[in-house]
Amino acid sequence: MSRAPAVGDRGFTLVEVVVVVVVLGVLAAIAVPVLLARRADAYAATVQADLRSVAVAVEAASSGPGVLDVARLEDQVVLSPRNVVEVVADGERWCVRGWHGAAGSATRWVLDRDGLGSGDARCAGPAVVTL
Repeated sequence: MSRAPAVGDRGFTLVEVVVVVVVLGVLAAIAVPVLLARRADAYAATVQADLRSVAVAVEAASSGPGVLDVARLEDQVVLSPRNVVEVVADGERWCVRGWHGAAGSATRWVLDRDGLGSGDARCAGPAVVTL
């Protein structure tokens, strides 16, 4: 048994559907850049946390200026997935630099005697060990 459609029971018009699609498109255009920025912030936070933990492990694994027990350091450190951290001998002291291996996350972080910062200039030199 089918019933005859009522006078106002015809469904959506093409204009109504287009308006809904446009509104959804505008909302997506606003939301996607915000989500991508939060993702980059999360990558940076994991790299910074890993740099701090590696710096503590370097202090524990070094037996003097310029002497580092690499095997002990590698045993103590567990990095977040896709993070890369390098330990660099900076004269008498150590510095660590790191970055996230995802595409689009080009920021390199450095932790040294001056604190945490971005850029490789403060921690120049070849890596003693890459984790």
